[in-house]
Amino acid sequence: ETATTEIYTRSLVGSVRCVQETAYVGSIKKKLALLQTGIYAASQLRSNQESQLDQLRAQQKEIDEENKKLSAEIQETKTKKVHLSLKVQQLNKEFKQKNLDYLTLIDEANERAQSMKGG
Repeated sequence: ETATTEIYTRSLVGSVRCVQETAYVGSIKKKLALLQTGIYAASQLRSNQESQLDQLRAQQKEIDEENKKLSAEIQETKTKKVHLSLKVQQLNKEFKQKNLDYLTLIDEANERAQSMKGG
């Protein structure tokens, strides 16, 4: 870049004059300020992203814990279902046996009634 404003003497070294272009320095300072602003914005963005990531991790942990509880409840329900199914089978077996016993008693009663009529 070239200077668009004055050049001033920065120092004298022997017979050599060291100069600085004010516009060039101003341009560099502006670029530096923009760069610093960009770095700060990027830093803020990263900080926000890290905060959001932490929140997502916490939510995921809660979801995982809830899933673990639900899985345990599902397993418990399956176990209860198996026990109930076995209980139903046992009750059906007992019912059938009592039904057979009842029918046997009826047959025996009918036979006695027939023998009493005939006898």
